Amino acid sequence: MNKREGKVLIAGGGPAGASLAIRLAAAGRDVVLVERDRFRRHKLCGEFISPECFGHFAELGVLQPMLAAGGERITETLFFPLSGRTVRIPGRAFGEPALGLSRSAMDAILLDRAKAVGVDVIEGAAIASATAEQGELRAVSLRTGEGACEIAADIFIDATGRGKALVKAFQRAAGTGIERPAKRSNGFVAFKAHLRGAELAAGRCEIHFFPGGYGGINRVEGGAVNHCFLVRSEAVKSVGGGVENVLERLVYKNASARNALIDSKAEMDWMAVSFEGFGRSELSYGPRLFTVGDAASFIDPFTGSGMLMALESSAVLAEALASAGDLRERYAELYSRRFRRRLFVCSLLRNAAFRTRTATFVSAALGGLPFAAEALARLTRPHASPAR
Repeated sequence: MNKREGKVLIAGGGPAGASLAIRLAAAGRDVVLVERDRFRRHKLCGEFISPECFGHFAELGVLQPMLAAGGERITETLFFPLSGRTVRIPGRAFGEPALGLSRSAMDAILLDRAKAVGVDVIEGAAIASATAEQGELRAVSLRTGEGACEIAADIFIDATGRGKALVKAFQRAAGTGIERPAKRSNGFVAFKAHLRGAELAAGRCEIHFFPGGYGGINRVEGGAVNHCFLVRSEAVKSVGGGVENVLERLVYKNASARNALIDSKAEMDWMAVSFEGFGRSELSYGPRLFTVGDAASFIDPFTGSGMLMALESSAVLAEALASAGDLRERYAELYSRRFRRRLFVCSLLRNAAFRTRTATFVSAALGGLPFAAEALARLTRPHASPAR
């Protein structure tokens, strides 16, 4: 489609969907943002905001609210393998300290900004069905607390994460069958909770590797420590399932994790979600439906760049929507140019991270070569941050 001035419907009010809505509304587009939950709400996330995000926040008009929300400035990240030398990545590797801030706070700031720039935000709206004509998405039916409604649009964006709720509704309507994730030899389960009483130095993020997985801890606002970790599904089954079993029989195999977390208590119910894997997904489903954020690509959490990927991919799609020519081709070209190298590097690091002997060897090598460790970390980031 060459016509770009029509209404845009975005499903998903997380950082990818909200930031895209802000960019498009600020450019004069008619934007509707639908979100299944009502804000504020917790999300399963590492809650680590890398400093490259700050340029995006400035462009979106939310930098000062983000920095004033009470989060912890993170000045170093330490990687603790089961054995081998600890790897330290100082804040100078990325120019300035990162930020530990809960998704509850961050997402609310972005959504408030979206409303302020004229986005029509509908919270508590679940996607019930879709209308497709000649293989193209035309409208979405929503189920809300006040009843049901249907919204037609010219462009649709799925920012609902790995579940791809909008894509699945379209596929049901078009009769193409629900897209199934590629079968992997082993999936993953991720867990997250805020803790009190954890032993963690100020300004530090720690990444702990353990049999079958790894996890990270860092402080967020209010002094809470966010603990988010993922484990191979078969490892979870091998210890009988349940977060307490996973903690005691897997996570605490790492002595650094045990020392930091053994006396901590969760101040919320543990969140858990299963998923099949990482990497690139489909960017478009016909000329009207596009994916962004985790729905487009899911990057490995140990890189600390998941939030950045969400913000960057939204900026890329906004650029594609503002340009001439075939939208699908333009988006794919810009996306590949921005993320192909990063996703490839992360796939190599992932394979090493889940192989204990390889992880030990790599950590021992990098532990004695701090500049090499910093250079490797920068390969999981863009070549340059956007102007602030």
